[in-house]
Amino acid sequence: MSAGQSAASDAGEVRIRLDDTAAEINRKWAGWTHCLEQHGVPKNHKPVAGSPALKACESKTPLQPRELDPATNPRYGDGVRAMVKCMNGHGIKSLVRNGNWALVNNGDMERSDFDTYRVECQVKAFK
Repeated sequence: MSAGQSAASDAGEVRIRLDDTAAEINRKWAGWTHCLEQHGVPKNHKPVAGSPALKACESKTPLQPRELDPATNPRYGDGVRAMVKCMNGHGIKSLVRNGNWALVNNGDMERSDFDTYRVECQVKAFK
């Protein structure tokens, strides 16, 4: 399966991949949003917790990569530190905050190369 394809687990869930670009992640979330709209949730509205629409679209909710879940990845802390080092190496100031990687300046997300480096570093750090 290529990075551009929607990844699904064996259970039919939509799973974000480490190498997904922001555009690919947005497409996966758009599938969930479209499902909610088909079940009566107006565009740009938050669905009500426990609503029939949320239940109907549960299988379309994009799940984070397993590698980014500290509960299932025993090397998660190592990955966080490697991610920070890699991002800093590309001039995107990052740090470890509450056990996760974070940007020092959210404005760095506006850099034209941010997503390229985020994907590169994430794959390198968490694979």
